[in-house]
Formats: sequence, C-alpha cells, structure tokens
Amino acid sequence: GGEVDPTSATGPNLGQHLPGASGTTGSPEGTTTTDGKSDVAQAHGVTVQYEYTHTQVINELFDKFPPHRTLNLEELLELVAPAMRPSLPKKVLAWIASYPSYFIVDDPTEKDPSKARIRRASDRQPLDVALELYRWIPEEGISEAALLTKLSEVHRDYVKRIGLRHIVDSLSEWLSFTEAPGGGGGGAEGEEKVLLLRRLQTEVELERAIHTEESKLASGDENSLPVQIEDAEMERRWPKLKYEGTMSQQQASVARAQQRRGRGDI
Repeated sequence: GGEVDPTSATGPNLGQHLPGASGTTGSPEGTTTTDGKSDVAQAHGVTVQYEYTHTQVINELFDKFPPHRTLNLEELLELVAPAMRPSLPKKVLAWIASYPSYFIVDDPTEKDPSKARIRRASDRQPLDVALELYRWIPEEGISEAALLTKLSEVHRDYVKRIGLRHIVDSLSEWLSFTEAPGGGGGGAEGEEKVLLLRRLQTEVELERAIHTEESKLASGDENSLPVQIEDAEMERRWPKLKYEGTMSQQQASVARAQQRRGRGDI
C-alpha cells in the first residue's frame, strides 16, 4: 500500500509541499493556518494534512532510536510515525547524515537499505571527546591536520565524521578556534590563515566536570557509576569508559540538550 520506498522514501506526496502549504510548515495548525490556504488546497483536490518540519522528524527519530544499537535504513524507517512519513525528504540516508550531532551514518551513499549502518551520535558523550582532544592540544594551539595525526584511529574517525568545527561549536565552553598565519615559506600577500584549536580551560577542570556530570546521572540510574568516586578510582576507570555503553535514555537526553545549547539552538 502506502509504504515508503526505503532507498529514497519517495512515494505519493513524499517530500513535497502541499499546494497552499507554503509558509505554514511547522505551525501547529499545519496547512490550515488561514482559511485562504485551506481553500486553495481543497480547490486543487488535495487532502489537507499536517506537514512536519525536518527538525520535528529528526527529533522524533532521535527519541525513538535505541541507544547503543546500530540500525539499517529499513529498521530506522520503521521508527517513523505513519503521519510523519509524507514529510520525509527523498534521499533519507543522506538527509540523516546531514545531522551529525544526532546520527552517524557509515556510508551516506549506500544504495542497499539493509546494509546502511546508522548510530546515534550522542551515545558518545561530548565531554569525553573534549577530554581526548585536550590531551593533544599544546598551549599555543594545534591545527586540525596536526591533531588528526596524533589521535587514535577510533578518535580520528569520530572527529572526521562529526567535523571538528561542529565539535568545537558544541563544546564552546571548552574549545575554540583562533586564526594564525599559514605555515610554509613565501609569506605571500593574502596568504590563507590556519585555524588553531585551543583549550579554554584545564584538563583537571574538564575531568572534574565529567565527574560531576557522572555523579548527577548516576543518582538517577542504578546501572551507572556509583555517585561517590575517589579521584584515583576515577583515573583508573576513566580510560575504559570512553565511548563505551553506559549511557541511558536519560543520559542521551542530557547530551542532546548540551549539544543544542552549544549550537545556540538555531
């Protein structure tokens, strides 16, 4: 019947604005914001229905996506409420990949929906990422190219997928970019500047913030770390914690809220 084509989510009316619906996307009243617009839609013989924004759909997917699991595209589309399916874009996988703060897509060009691999990005805690970067950032800062050569393969792959600019924007309290003259001789006029990644606080302050966050989360989740962790014990455990699965649904919500604040929610 009206199932979505899993490779592209194209189908009747999929990804298309309804006649008369321009300017009403995302409003609580949908396409019936004014009588005039409703009349236009009805005059064209189109059933008036609510059209969800892409932001609403991506938030719905994130909330329903099981933490610490990898889904293929078919499984992901099963999470989409039937009423939201007409609002999906045509190239679903590439669209999902365009929200790196929400999802990580192994290959956005994968044609086989059963082979596509999708994970929730925020199952990796933002402060964990900052701590790993802090360990390689000297006082004077470091370029992205130089930083990538120092990171382990798993961390390098993560930074490349998410994008260092996005990571910095999401962790604006801890990281910043500053411009510096480009390297290499010549010193030509109009020489391109190099962006240097700098730390805004100390590694000790960052570890303390992580410890505080863990304590808050643990108090509401019996599967998390104990609330009281001595510094020495934290240092012993910490390397095993990075990018491993102790995040609960509550923790994922906290991480997503942090990312939204980092983006300025725009």
